[in-house]
Amino acid sequence: MVSSRKWRFYACIFFDNLLSFGGKTIAELKDIKERLKEFLPTEVIWDIDDLDAKPPWGDNISAEIKNLSTYFVTSDGEDLVSVLGNALAKADVLNEDLYIDSL
Repeated sequence: MVSSRKWRFYACIFFDNLLSFGGKTIAELKDIKERLKEFLPTEVIWDIDDLDAKPPWGDNISAEIKNLSTYFVTSDGEDLVSVLGNALAKADVLNEDLYIDSL
């Protein structure tokens, strides 16, 4: 079993290199979403260089967010992991590379 601290590191590395995993990326993204369910919103890592840093909004988040699998949302309120998964699935169907201009 991967320790909590190591898993957080691996999750950060995964998201930094999301597009380099090829065809298995969608399965790995699903696995990460499942593993993120093990962490409370208060355990979010806001700054990889300062593990004690908190988001600007602190703990003032929606009551719907029960764990880190639903913590990250787009500016229009969509689940970020689902948006990434849908984009990866579409790129896979089209046999195209996926480029993300900004997050």
